[in-house]
Amino acid sequence: MIYYFDNIKVNTEEVTLIKEGLLIDIEPKLFTLLIFFCENSHRALSRDELINTVWEGRVVSEAAVNRAVGQLRKIIEQDTAKPVYLKTVSKVGYQFIAEVEKITSETTEDMVTKPSETQSVTTTEPSNNSRKKIVKYRFTFIISFLFLVSLSIVYIFSKSSHIEYLPPVEITQKNPITTTNNSTFNPYFDPLTHDTFVLYKPNPQSFAQIKKLNSQGQSLPVTDDSYYYTDVIPHDDTNLLAARLNNLNERKCEIVLINIATQLIKKITDCGQSIINNLVFNSNTNTVYYRYRSKVSHPYSIYSISLSSLRIQQLTIPNATSNGLGYTAFELSPDKQQIAMIEYKSEDTDQLQLYDLNTQEVIQHQNVPKDIRSIIWWRSKQLLASNSEGLLNIDLLQQLTTKVKSTIGFGRLSKKSDHALLFEKSDTQTNLVKIELTHFNQTQLTNLIGVNGKSAMANTSERIIFFSQTPLTSKVLIRLESGEIIETHFPQKIRHLTTLEWSKDDSKVVASINDKIYLLNINSMQWNRVYFDFNNVHYVSFIGNQHLLFSAEKNGNWNIWSLNLTTKETAIMTKTEGYSGQVENGYLFYTKFSSKGIFYKEIAAENEFLLVKDIPVTDWNNWQVNSNNLTYQQDGKLKQYNLNSKETSILYDFSEKPLQYCRTDTHFKAIICELKERSVSNIWQADF
Repeated sequence: MIYYFDNIKVNTEEVTLIKEGLLIDIEPKLFTLLIFFCENSHRALSRDELINTVWEGRVVSEAAVNRAVGQLRKIIEQDTAKPVYLKTVSKVGYQFIAEVEKITSETTEDMVTKPSETQSVTTTEPSNNSRKKIVKYRFTFIISFLFLVSLSIVYIFSKSSHIEYLPPVEITQKNPITTTNNSTFNPYFDPLTHDTFVLYKPNPQSFAQIKKLNSQGQSLPVTDDSYYYTDVIPHDDTNLLAARLNNLNERKCEIVLINIATQLIKKITDCGQSIINNLVFNSNTNTVYYRYRSKVSHPYSIYSISLSSLRIQQLTIPNATSNGLGYTAFELSPDKQQIAMIEYKSEDTDQLQLYDLNTQEVIQHQNVPKDIRSIIWWRSKQLLASNSEGLLNIDLLQQLTTKVKSTIGFGRLSKKSDHALLFEKSDTQTNLVKIELTHFNQTQLTNLIGVNGKSAMANTSERIIFFSQTPLTSKVLIRLESGEIIETHFPQKIRHLTTLEWSKDDSKVVASINDKIYLLNINSMQWNRVYFDFNNVHYVSFIGNQHLLFSAEKNGNWNIWSLNLTTKETAIMTKTEGYSGQVENGYLFYTKFSSKGIFYKEIAAENEFLLVKDIPVTDWNNWQVNSNNLTYQQDGKLKQYNLNSKETSILYDFSEKPLQYCRTDTHFKAIICELKERSVSNIWQADF
């Protein structure tokens, strides 16, 4: 039996649940519960009936039923707080109100037999001549029917012989290609020379450069300059194509051609601002494909440039909603006729698009998981992709995405053969440290695996809330005054978190998670989403205890707004753009999405002023206002600007230390920083 409702398909024989083209993991008991709801749609079901049927009469509490329904809602509902399929019926139980379409193998048989049954009931006893005619007609009908069935079988068999069945993808082993203690990343295997080109950083402060790993295992440097390289691919047997940034402050991107023997470098074109670019080369047309944006505030588009004529074309126009990422990854098909592209969407899934280079049109769309960082064509109708959860298998025929087993730790991918690929595997560990500003003594606050940061210090105590992320888990944790670390149990999967901040009385914490605003009640340790007119929120902070300051996109512009938590009323605070902000003594301090610096204005006034120049746009959240002091990072130093005296002082110099995202306490006696303890990446090979 197969049940369909909206974009969800439930197959009882294969025990699978497919939502928006994605195969969803579901526990057996939840699957049984969903099947029972599908079989009894539009009927109010009591909890006792659910216990007697789904739980087969076992001793189960109503709370267990409620928990199971809550877990099922997380799987099938877009918004668990406003369910559209699975409704709660007061004092009864639950009602499944989806329009369910059922498909079984008996459906066709029923459609054939029911008309004949109806005819036998409504016709009278026939005469002998009539009976002979009926027998003759029935015989003719049966012969014709069998002939058509035979033709259908032959047709189906002939078609099925041409169907391309995609074999399963399963990793047999993984082995390291490089074993350095620094960063080696972005592999690209050249099938012509069997060389592998990579980027590497001998230390965290170095600019990424290019080197070649030849087939004999030797490591040979290709570049050694003051540029930061972001990608490298072969052009021919003597030249490389590379994308690079002029420096890490201006971040102006350019594409260059590098002669391997002479190391002469020729600029081809600019590729925008602040882009960690990846390149694709079509040898048939001598064309390079790349991402482009003229400003940080613009979404990524995919462009092409002909190396013969230097003609530039824009292939895609991104949908500039939410934070406007646009196209995040792309790859050329083996026959060089199509490009597979991933476009960021603000919903729970992104979109894979197949772009036909001949017709210059998108010929296929399908939903894929979020945050795909790299894709490669594995076979003609099959892609492999990597995101934070590992390696993904994208089936273009079935339009399905499944996880590949043993997948944790996959970064940038490069196909080596039909049975092997190269990938980047990184190991990063960041923890929180406390540095006293009098004697600069350093104390370790956390000793956890993964990346731990984006911390916020409480105003009336020494509690610290922070984000902890590993390849397997994402959590919001609180470090108590005693040093004990407790989990806050955020109810959903955290894809990305931008900000955490305490209310002035420390009774609540506000967070921007997955483009939504959430409040954590410290007493009950309960998370609740803040529902209001804005669906996509980038940044949020407190104004006192009952008002929020947040940035969101509306009508194509990013601005800062205020929200009354009691009335849910909003008011615009900036009209010339805003990306992050804080309020202090009647003034609004804020950054912009596309302009350097920290700005300020009176809340009720229109005129704005530039307070601190040359703060990179990428440091939009790396500052704070506290007790009439603005604290920010610049040139490897933590600086403080006194809003009363207008004087600037240096709190701490960490230019030679792996520290970032520092926050002061309320009395300016200490700072809490993220200490990067380890950042290692190497190239691995996976065999299939």
